[in-house]
Amino acid sequence: MIKNELSVRFCVWEFNGKTHDEISEVLGIKPTLTFTKGLPIEPKRVSIARFDGWYFEADTKRKLSFEQQINILLDIIEGNMEGFNIICRKHKCEISLALFLYSNIDESTPSIHLTKRYHQVMSQLDIALDMDIILLGDYEEEGDPDK
Repeated sequence: MIKNELSVRFCVWEFNGKTHDEISEVLGIKPTLTFTKGLPIEPKRVSIARFDGWYFEADTKRKLSFEQQINILLDIIEGNMEGFNIICRKHKCEISLALFLYSNIDESTPSIHLTKRYHQVMSQLDIALDMDIILLGDYEEEGDPDK
């Protein structure tokens, strides 16, 4: 079982004047999470959103490979190029890639390969790439009472 985690999201930021529902309607998908400027990012956190945000995560369990996750997003985007063009032309859009790496496991870093298909779609819609590498502590098996 792969322990390091990988999250690939399509994000829309700073869309003043549009609602989250309007973004969802134009894109034809429901977001995984939304942020509203000035409100807490999540109910249990004290962080306040600095701007409006909308994102769709390809794999909420974060276990699929980068290639599988980016292909999920590309299939969705290519299935509604007109809608994505409307949103991306007017708002800040990005593919957000987060690698969550544990320090105590003998596992290679997940492979990240950006294909021609990826480059064509991203350049056509002017979608940026944001990549974060998050180094975590020791990996602990779920359900292990000794850890």
